[in-house]
Amino acid sequence: EIAREQIILNSKYNAKSANESDFKIKTENSEDKLVVTFEKGELVYNKTTGEFESYIYNGKQFINSVPLAHSKGFTPSLYRAPLDNDMNLKRGWHKKGLDNLSYKNKTAVKNAYKEENNTVIINSDFKLSTSQLNNAGRFSVQYTVHSNGRIDVEYKYKNLKFYSVPRLGVQIEMPKEFSNVTYFGYDMESVSDFKEHTVYGIQSLKVSNMHHRYIKPQESGMRFGTYWARVTDDDGTGFEFESENSFVFGAHHYNSEQCAKAAHAEDLKEYDTTDVHIDGYMLGAGSNACGPVPLGEHNKRSVLSYENSFSVTPVGD
Repeated sequence: EIAREQIILNSKYNAKSANESDFKIKTENSEDKLVVTFEKGELVYNKTTGEFESYIYNGKQFINSVPLAHSKGFTPSLYRAPLDNDMNLKRGWHKKGLDNLSYKNKTAVKNAYKEENNTVIINSDFKLSTSQLNNAGRFSVQYTVHSNGRIDVEYKYKNLKFYSVPRLGVQIEMPKEFSNVTYFGYDMESVSDFKEHTVYGIQSLKVSNMHHRYIKPQESGMRFGTYWARVTDDDGTGFEFESENSFVFGAHHYNSEQCAKAAHAEDLKEYDTTDVHIDGYMLGAGSNACGPVPLGEHNKRSVLSYENSFSVTPVGD
């Protein structure tokens, strides 16, 4: 093949509905834990920390019990391992401590959840901070848990204190055995200003093959324009992430912070995790290694308010 081009006739994507089951969703409430039982599984939410501590479906645990990030379940996704073209922007990120972000749940335990129309609606509001910033912004998220185990995730960032933040989304660490990826989106590494070499389609590969081996490790393998992605084990059991708003999808057996610490390709190891990113926005690649930073729509220089949503549904028998 010498060259290729793809003409997209219809760019609108209609996400699947919740597809409710007849199962009656159940809750057990203790002082700091909420257990939600749905068809074929249950999840455990910590009302104090705002974390999903467990999500079990068909007897399998979908949430890494010992995550690299030390926080379980759905967490803020703001940092990326700097690209070569981030050589100047990364100084500002690291000066403000973006590579060591922490967050504390500020939602009162009594307001953590409510039951409505056979769903459970859970709310968390996090204050973001770093070693350099006591108040780096807010991250709020609402989860609507359905009777079939699907979770609708609506998230919002406010008043972020980072210039040209590299990404805006949500990440989750799954156990390493969830090592297979199938997704609908661009077929190669891509971001908003670096995608002309790619075409749309359904792609299947191993999580390990999402990684691109740069001499100096940096964020890689991200798939711009994704509408759905499944991360499963060898039996086909796992999570399907989907949104009518295309997202930047990524999955690796390491996280961005570990990638950024590696000085050479051989220094970056696979860890006992599958770190999944669902980013509504990612900073473009630009050409700042020898030219300008990303321009226009490819660079949110400041973020006063940003919101997006997606769903996550268990798949497999």
